[in-house]
Amino acid sequence: MNLSQQVKDSYMSFMVGGRHYAVCVIYVLEVVVADDISPLPGTPEYVEGIMNFRNEVLPVINMRKRLSIVDLNAQKNPNKYAVVFDIETQAGQKRFCLLVDKVINVEEFTKNDIKTIDNLQNTASAAPYIKGVVNRDNGEFVYVIIPEKIISKQDMESLQNIMENSQIINENNENEGFEFF
Repeated sequence: MNLSQQVKDSYMSFMVGGRHYAVCVIYVLEVVVADDISPLPGTPEYVEGIMNFRNEVLPVINMRKRLSIVDLNAQKNPNKYAVVFDIETQAGQKRFCLLVDKVINVEEFTKNDIKTIDNLQNTASAAPYIKGVVNRDNGEFVYVIIPEKIISKQDMESLQNIMENSQIINENNENEGFEFF
C-alpha cells in the first residue's frame, strides 16, 4: 500500500432523508440555517430556489430531490441547513447551497476507506454524484458526494440564464456578483 492511500482527508458528514453522506471539507465554505429561500420559477425540480449569502445570490439544491430520495417524513422534518459550497471548475468558480437535514461532524477517511460503487445496486439515481461509500464497522454506509457533479453544466447555464432574465440585482442595482457559474 502506498503512502498516498494512507493519508487521511477530512470530510463533513450530514444526513439527508435518513441516509448518511459526506463531502470533502475543502469544498465547504460554511453551514447556515436555511430559513429564507425564495422560489425561482423555471428551474429544474431539484432547485429549491435562491438565497442571499453575504450579499451574493446562490442557487439552493434540495438534496432529497437531487438524489431521488423519497422521505415520507419530509413535511414533518424539512431540510433545515444549507451547506454553502465553493468549487473551482474549468468554467471558473462555482458557489451553491445544498439543503440537508442535519450536519453531523467532520470525519477522516483514507482513499482506501472509500470504495467505488460500480457493482452496488439501488444507486442508479445517485451514482453520478457519488464518489464511493465508506462501510463503517457498525455496517452503516456513508456515501461520499462529488459536489462538482451535483449541478450539470447544462443546468448551470440554464440557472444563469433564468437569473439574468429575471434581472436579479443586488442592493447597488448592479448585476455583478451574481454569476455563480
